[in-house]
Amino acid sequence: MEHVTDWISSYGLWALFALTLLENLNLPLPSEPVLLFGGYLASTGDLNVVAVVVVALAGSLCGAVGSYLIGQRGRWLLDRHGRWVGATPKRVAASDLWMQRHGDKAVLYGRVVPLVRTFVSVAAGLARMPMGRFVALTSIGAGAWIALLTSAGYLLGDNWERAGIWLEPLKYAAVAAIVGGTVVLVVRWMRGRGARTAE
Repeated sequence: MEHVTDWISSYGLWALFALTLLENLNLPLPSEPVLLFGGYLASTGDLNVVAVVVVALAGSLCGAVGSYLIGQRGRWLLDRHGRWVGATPKRVAASDLWMQRHGDKAVLYGRVVPLVRTFVSVAAGLARMPMGRFVALTSIGAGAWIALLTSAGYLLGDNWERAGIWLEPLKYAAVAAIVGGTVVLVVRWMRGRGARTAE
């Protein structure tokens, strides 16, 4: 983490843009400390707080659109070879239907959940969510999250790292909720499949 903060201290807004872009391209980079530290630097006068939010949002959007395009352009691979990894046409169709029903909420609220916020962009591309809607929802969700963390870093000043400690339980709770929800969906799907087979 220290090398990340050193990089931001040295290169400022350019580093913020690059780090948020790369994180949204599914690289394992934590955005929370980056945004909190950006807010802290704004509190010291080294950066402008509005510029931090705008640049971080621009980086996040560019990375999210890149991930979306990976999903969109890679759809043919899933359609052609997905069965080898269990993505049968029926399962893919079910996934598309789920995204049609819940995709807006997943993209909007998924921006605040670690891991989900990066891969939801690929899922939206695979489901061929309209680009305009994807960008609008991502802008709202990511913008709110970025503004919140940047403001926290700004207000906490030298104690900006405490916010990262406070966020840890929320991260684990979010991941646990996602895993639990996935297990419930899989169990329901398997029970439904078993019932259809019995008939």
